[in-house]
Amino acid sequence: MTASAHSSSRRFDRNRFFDLARRAGGILFILLLVFAGLFGWQWFFQGEHESMATVESAAPTTVQLSADKLAALNLTLAPARVERFQISKTVPGSIQFDATRHLQLRTPAACTVTEVLVPTGQLVTAGQPLATLTSTEIGLARNEVDRAAADLELATLKFQWTEQTHHNLGQLLTFLKDNPSVEQVEKTFRDKLLGEHWNQLVAAYSQSLVAQTVVAQTQSLQTEGAIAGRMSRQRVSDRDIASAAFKSCCEETQFESERELMEATAAVATARRAWELAQERVSLLLGPYGQPSSDPQAGRSDFVVTAPWAGRIEQINAVTSGRLQANDALMELADTRRQWVTAHIHQKDWDALKTAVDQALTVTAPALPDRQFAARVIHVGAEVSATTLAVPMVAEIDNAEGLFRSGMFVWVRIPMAAPREALVVPTSAIQRHENQAFVFVSEGDKSYRRVDVETGEENAEWTEVLRGLKPDDLVVSEDAFFLKSELLLEHEAE
Repeated sequence: MTASAHSSSRRFDRNRFFDLARRAGGILFILLLVFAGLFGWQWFFQGEHESMATVESAAPTTVQLSADKLAALNLTLAPARVERFQISKTVPGSIQFDATRHLQLRTPAACTVTEVLVPTGQLVTAGQPLATLTSTEIGLARNEVDRAAADLELATLKFQWTEQTHHNLGQLLTFLKDNPSVEQVEKTFRDKLLGEHWNQLVAAYSQSLVAQTVVAQTQSLQTEGAIAGRMSRQRVSDRDIASAAFKSCCEETQFESERELMEATAAVATARRAWELAQERVSLLLGPYGQPSSDPQAGRSDFVVTAPWAGRIEQINAVTSGRLQANDALMELADTRRQWVTAHIHQKDWDALKTAVDQALTVTAPALPDRQFAARVIHVGAEVSATTLAVPMVAEIDNAEGLFRSGMFVWVRIPMAAPREALVVPTSAIQRHENQAFVFVSEGDKSYRRVDVETGEENAEWTEVLRGLKPDDLVVSEDAFFLKSELLLEHEAE
């Protein structure tokens, strides 16, 4: 290779190097610009932030009130204290009738309304007549009761007669064992009930007694030789036959008497069951709320429907002279002294169901401002509603004042966990600014200092304080927002 060629090659390499260096420098400059754009602002603002933090740290934390301002306010102090704290949540609910004390009265049988005795909305007492009705079916059932009662009375009379006869026959059989005369028997049992067995028994006894007398006379004559032995033996045989007949008559009489007594007893029991069944049929037809009319002019088909308990007539579906079929709605009665509060608990709040039964709830209503009511949980549903995707919780609430009506909207505060010990302050004492919670602690002499706190769970009354306060610190619980405003104004003024 010639010298000129070498020289040309060195110049080419040098030029190429410088060209690459220029290109690398441009790329490096661009990278420096990007780096400055990404991170340089942080360095710039960090200083500014530190400066602002210095200003913030110098911000006032104490509010000093003049006597005039303090007199115009209603500052209330409350100590931070350890209380049994319970987490709660407020959910919507509604007032419903107590299902165990809400009843739709229905007609027990096809009937005609004679008279409606109460208007809608009236308060009634237990047992008060609500309407009078008439029903042919009930009239026929009552006739059956009367017929069964008559049959029972006849069966009872027959039983009493049979029982007395059986008793007297027993006495007669015992009396005859002493072989009294027929005259003595007739004199002793003349006025006693013995029935048809008397004639048979006395006749057989008389024949046996005569046969014994004849045998005694025959033995005396035979001894004297005035009568043949064959005749004596015949008379002894006649005596034995008469004695056997009398004995058989006694046994048969006793058996028949016992049988008749058993039949009479069974007849009374049968008649009584028929009478009771007839009464039960009338009771079933009348239903648990129907009663026979107490009006002496009322017919057998007339009856009244009465209130099973004290309550209010919510609705009437019948008119005077109207025809109703069996099981038609007559009217609705509700005992509104106690109502049910129904709230729906969604899946995220199901922890509240673990301790729900017998828990105390707090109920408020938009229609009753500034009032709170206590309710007690009595039932938690076992099935998730397909429409609300929630489980119903039912509580009982006192309605003695009559303030609640079915369908009324309410708010229900539900405990979400078991009570526990916690340091708490009134929820109204907690103030917030730029996501920082704080309270104002009284320092005396019209001075109130801001104290930042870390809060935990809270309910409508209390807020748990995890850090920043100690028990018995006096915090402003009412009009604390005014102190917050004063503090911010002082900050802005500076």
